[in-house]
Amino acid sequence: FIWPPSFYWTSKKKTLAEKERGVSFGFCQGDLMSNEDCVLDAGGRKKTYCMYFKSAKEINEAQVRALLFEAELIDKGFAKPKRKSLKRR
Repeated sequence: FIWPPSFYWTSKKKTLAEKERGVSFGFCQGDLMSNEDCVLDAGGRKKTYCMYFKSAKEINEAQVRALLFEAELIDKGFAKPKRKSLKRR
Protein backbone atom coordinates (compact mmCIF):
# COMPACT_ATOMS: atom_id res chain seq x y z
CA PHE A 1 0.00 0.00 0.00
CA ILE A 2 0.95 3.63 -0.41
CA TRP A 3 -0.34 5.95 2.29
CA PRO A 4 0.00 9.76 2.30
CA PRO A 5 0.95 11.44 5.58
CA SER A 6 -2.06 13.78 5.30
CA PHE A 7 -4.66 11.00 5.70
CA TYR A 8 -5.67 9.86 9.19
CA TRP A 9 -6.88 6.42 10.31
CA THR A 10 -8.69 7.92 13.27
CA SER A 11 -10.28 11.24 14.07
CA LYS A 12 -7.17 12.25 16.03
CA LYS A 13 -4.68 14.47 14.28
CA LYS A 14 -1.30 12.90 13.62
CA THR A 15 1.58 14.08 15.69
CA LEU A 16 4.30 16.12 14.04
CA ALA A 17 6.69 13.15 14.22
CA GLU A 18 4.23 10.94 12.31
CA LYS A 19 3.78 13.58 9.61
CA GLU A 20 7.53 14.04 9.24
CA ARG A 21 8.03 10.39 8.28
CA GLY A 22 6.44 11.09 4.91
CA VAL A 23 4.61 8.77 2.55
CA SER A 24 4.26 5.19 3.79
CA PHE A 25 5.02 2.37 1.36
CA GLY A 26 3.92 -0.78 3.13
CA PHE A 27 3.52 -4.51 2.88
CA CYS A 28 0.72 -6.29 4.75
CA GLN A 29 2.78 -9.49 5.00
CA GLY A 30 6.05 -7.66 5.69
CA ASP A 31 6.96 -10.06 8.47
CA LEU A 32 7.39 -12.78 5.84
CA MET A 33 9.77 -10.73 3.70
CA SER A 34 13.53 -11.22 3.92
CA ASN A 35 14.31 -7.53 4.68
CA GLU A 36 18.04 -8.25 4.30
CA ASP A 37 18.99 -4.58 3.99
CA CYS A 38 16.70 -3.58 6.90
CA VAL A 39 14.77 -0.96 4.93
CA LEU A 40 11.38 -2.16 6.17
CA ASP A 41 10.25 -0.91 9.58
CA ALA A 42 7.68 -2.76 11.71
CA GLY A 43 6.98 0.33 13.80
CA GLY A 44 5.56 -1.75 16.65
CA ARG A 45 3.33 -3.81 14.35
CA LYS A 46 3.52 -7.60 14.03
CA LYS A 47 2.85 -8.18 10.33
CA THR A 48 2.80 -4.91 8.41
CA TYR A 49 6.20 -3.41 7.56
CA CYS A 50 6.76 -0.05 5.87
CA MET A 51 9.28 2.22 4.23
CA TYR A 52 8.90 6.00 4.43
CA PHE A 53 9.72 8.60 1.79
CA LYS A 54 9.81 12.36 2.22
CA SER A 55 10.67 13.02 -1.43
CA ALA A 56 10.81 11.14 -4.72
CA LYS A 57 14.61 11.49 -4.67
CA GLU A 58 14.80 9.08 -1.72
CA ILE A 59 13.22 6.22 -3.70
CA ASN A 60 15.63 3.51 -4.81
CA GLU A 61 13.74 2.07 -7.78
CA ALA A 62 15.70 -1.19 -7.89
CA GLN A 63 15.12 -1.77 -4.19
CA VAL A 64 11.38 -1.07 -4.48
CA ARG A 65 11.08 -3.38 -7.50
CA ALA A 66 12.85 -6.18 -5.60
CA LEU A 67 10.46 -5.75 -2.67
CA LEU A 68 7.43 -5.81 -5.00
CA PHE A 69 8.65 -9.02 -6.67
CA GLU A 70 9.19 -10.63 -3.27
CA ALA A 71 5.72 -9.52 -2.13
CA GLU A 72 4.23 -11.08 -5.26
CA LEU A 73 5.91 -14.40 -4.45
CA ILE A 74 4.52 -14.27 -0.92
CA ASP A 75 1.03 -13.45 -2.21
CA LYS A 76 1.14 -16.40 -4.61
CA GLY A 77 1.84 -18.62 -1.61
CA PHE A 78 -1.53 -17.62 -0.16
CA ALA A 79 -3.46 -18.50 -3.34
CA LYS A 80 -5.84 -21.39 -3.07
CA PRO A 81 -4.79 -24.36 -5.17
CA LYS A 82 -6.94 -24.89 -8.24
CA ARG A 83 -9.28 -27.82 -7.98
CA LYS A 84 -9.00 -30.50 -10.56
CA SER A 85 -12.25 -30.83 -12.42
CA LEU A 86 -13.90 -34.20 -12.26
CA LYS A 87 -14.73 -35.37 -15.73
CA ARG A 88 -17.64 -37.73 -16.08
CA ARG A 89 -17.43 -40.53 -18.54
